[in-house]
Amino acid sequence: MDAQRPRPATAPPADDPGDAGGHVGVWLAITAGVFVFYALTASRTIQWQDYGQFVLRIIDGELFNELGLALAHPLHFWLGQAAAGLLPVEPALAVAWVSALAGAVTVANVFGATRSLVGSAGPALAAAGLLMVANTFWRMSSMPECYTVTTALLSAELWCMVLYFRDRHAGPGASSGPASAAPRWLIGMMLFNGLGLANHNMAMLTLPVSGLVLLGAWRRGDVGWRGFASAMSAWFIGALPYLALTAIEAGRTGDLAGAVRSALFGYAYSDNVLNARPGIKQIAISAAFTLLSFPGVALPLAAAGLVVARRWLAGRAMAGLAWALYGALALHALFVLRYNVVDQHTFLLPTYTVLMLFVGIGCAWALRARSHNARRLMIAGVALSVLAAPGVYVLAAKVARDRGALGSMARHKPYRDDYRYLFVPWGVGETSAKTMSETAVGLAGADGVVIVEDAMAHFAVGYQLRTRGLSEVTVQVLRPDEPADWPAYRGRAVVLVPASTHAPPIDPPAGMSWRAEGELYVLVADSGEGAARRGTPPDDAPATP
Repeated sequence: MDAQRPRPATAPPADDPGDAGGHVGVWLAITAGVFVFYALTASRTIQWQDYGQFVLRIIDGELFNELGLALAHPLHFWLGQAAAGLLPVEPALAVAWVSALAGAVTVANVFGATRSLVGSAGPALAAAGLLMVANTFWRMSSMPECYTVTTALLSAELWCMVLYFRDRHAGPGASSGPASAAPRWLIGMMLFNGLGLANHNMAMLTLPVSGLVLLGAWRRGDVGWRGFASAMSAWFIGALPYLALTAIEAGRTGDLAGAVRSALFGYAYSDNVLNARPGIKQIAISAAFTLLSFPGVALPLAAAGLVVARRWLAGRAMAGLAWALYGALALHALFVLRYNVVDQHTFLLPTYTVLMLFVGIGCAWALRARSHNARRLMIAGVALSVLAAPGVYVLAAKVARDRGALGSMARHKPYRDDYRYLFVPWGVGETSAKTMSETAVGLAGADGVVIVEDAMAHFAVGYQLRTRGLSEVTVQVLRPDEPADWPAYRGRAVVLVPASTHAPPIDPPAGMSWRAEGELYVLVADSGEGAARRGTPPDDAPATP
């Protein structure tokens, strides 16, 4: 049997296959501790961009996204609704805590999967800790986003995959041998992949890998037809919410092909998804954020793990697992690095999750193969990398700000420090979108108009209107082909939220001008002191710009 073969010197110590749950108590403790860490650092209020859109859709109950099914993320939507409905906190914070919990589950899963992979808790703690404080991962764990739900399910899928390979070769001393363990882990693997699709269609990137693992298990006789069918049924059950939405869309429109395209690509990003030419600028930004996310020993350990993984796992008769992990990492990384969108680096979270398993392998290899002093140095390096990360991020923001590193990429949104926003991962304390939206709504009054030049800002304004019950206030997103409807705004307070505080506001209508109010603007008459004080155009204001 495989377990009776002499292991090479580089093989990790055998883990106890009887702890099939990966020490549930330890997993719960890590999840709880990391959740508290993320919950305390989570955004307390509404935010810019997609963060605000997620929250607004959840409180409005709008499951379908106008940009297509690919952006609906039903599982995250329902989790957010449950949190917002049950937790006695502001809805934006409740949805951010969903991200915090999912991020904590991911970290605990990475610990469990790595421990099962290398047979030791030390490398598993290193991998989990380095992921916990990684800049982009921490950011997405403190903001209302769907990515950490994706990584929680992906890490669970990978853990099941690891447990299948481990228990398959556990040997006669295992408390649960291949015949009983394989179906359980393979069913779990496919279920979590299906649930991943119900949250975000990036789960399809790992589906070929998990599917090949399942097919290989059937061909080797580890599972029979019943186990194979059960695993596929588990995938279907997990993916059912997304498949059902696609079917509903097809029935509503009568266009099955269109519904499938919407589910795969959405309406606005199909060219980006299908792009075959990587963008140098986006890749450079993603590389920079990766270096920022792992400023210590994580990347060197990952590189070592990538080099030794095949030989390391072959020593445990699990070469197939090495190829599966290589495949999962390559599929995620290659997809993201040619996905030419502005926030490309945020899509790297699944890549980081897979990479952490290689960090664990690299750490275990270094602990066994190096001298005593080298091992102590590596342990100190891991500890320092985790503890120093917050300071590194604050320092990076300061240095970048002092040097004007963003240059033309700085957005200068009202009340926002772009450097703090981009480089400091914790959401608590980031209140620029709240200040902007509260100021705009306050200036608009009970029935005014808020004109938003930046579409990514109107979600925060909409959130203030919903939570305050101000249904008479109009919000217009000013697009280039949609000039402001000045005649319809006569007699109402008109507030402008500029796209950039470093650019002049849009041209006002004839006879009117903009008066600065903080970093926003209020429309006033060139003449008519009372109207200027009220911030409203007079009734006889010109009907056209």
